[in-house]
Amino acid sequence: MVAPMWARSNQAASEAMRSGPHGARGAVFDPDRHAGEDMAGFRLCLLPARQAEGLCTAWRQVESRALVSDPFLHPLWLAAAARHDSGLRDLQILTVWRAGTLCGLFPLRATNGFLTRSWQIPRLHPAATGAPFLLREEAEQVFAAACMMLGTRATTLQFDLPQTASAFAALVRNQSSGRAARLREGALYQPALRSRATVAGPEMIATLTFQRSSDAASLRSGVEHLLDCDARAAARQRRPALLQDVGTVNAIRAASRAMADDKSCQVALLRNGEDVLAAALVLFAHGRAVIWHEATHPAHPGAAMLLHERLAAALARRRDKPELAVTGNGLRGWRNCRLRLTARHDFLGGFARRRDASPDAADTHQLIRRAGRTGGNPGHNAAPSARPAGATAPSSRRAS
Repeated sequence: MVAPMWARSNQAASEAMRSGPHGARGAVFDPDRHAGEDMAGFRLCLLPARQAEGLCTAWRQVESRALVSDPFLHPLWLAAAARHDSGLRDLQILTVWRAGTLCGLFPLRATNGFLTRSWQIPRLHPAATGAPFLLREEAEQVFAAACMMLGTRATTLQFDLPQTASAFAALVRNQSSGRAARLREGALYQPALRSRATVAGPEMIATLTFQRSSDAASLRSGVEHLLDCDARAAARQRRPALLQDVGTVNAIRAASRAMADDKSCQVALLRNGEDVLAAALVLFAHGRAVIWHEATHPAHPGAAMLLHERLAAALARRRDKPELAVTGNGLRGWRNCRLRLTARHDFLGGFARRRDASPDAADTHQLIRRAGRTGGNPGHNAAPSARPAGATAPSSRRAS
């Protein structure tokens, strides 16, 4: 019997992932062989997010020691998102190492302004923490070393800080408290809260079954059920469906398939017989579980809340008891912050106005500019003016 085309393609992709000494994740990343910089006892390397699979081995060793756990920093998720999501194609990763141990991982996006360049730590999902990965024992030193390196390439670092208690927010504010105006916090903006789900009736609860699995075959099938429920709901709500965004769908399929081997991705289904009423794709980090995508059949809106309840109860029975996070739960808003890494550049010539700079640097620069004007630059008259010093200029050339 010949397998269908979709099954053969998925089988080939799975075999390709498991081929080679390290699967599709490629060779293990070696910071000593990669181009980088040595600062404050750390080795810092910048690489495209599409090549993040090589960080999986180092990531597994230190994932449980993160200052702030976030599954959206998993190297497999970052690689899949950068390859398929058009908005993250230019995403880069700054890794910080000490003696072969991964101490920091910063997802970065470069933004260029008028005579300025800035780095941004994007919040990759509405339920993401917005914080980079920092080794808990060396968080302050790692963040300082990263800012030191990023300051050689840009003037500011932008990121979002939540209003709720956050270890990363406390670290940033503590390090910036000694320098005036180094950290600027923007206006508070509220998260996009989800609409309140309908409560399921007792007659529905008695007939429903809850299913949660993480093996590759069940995960692949569950993703298709989720996309089908989302398409039905989108047609009822007259909004674009996930299936209409090819990049997002490919990122969902690729990331869930890759993270199934690490047991860091699960699918949760609420069934009524053979019909799927609600589906959720859950990502796991140490002590944290995040609903990445979820969908509910439009004919059964009450299934969403019941799915959350069943999922929270199932997670409470796990040994690590991860906290279930969804979009906007427990958040009082975010502030877009800007951390100044270096002094601003002079508008005329790019001189950094630092306190320890020579006071004659700007004057010297102006003399060089005047010498260039009188030395034959196009648009400037090299001959001195014949008008006496005290004479007034003609009305047509008089300054307004």
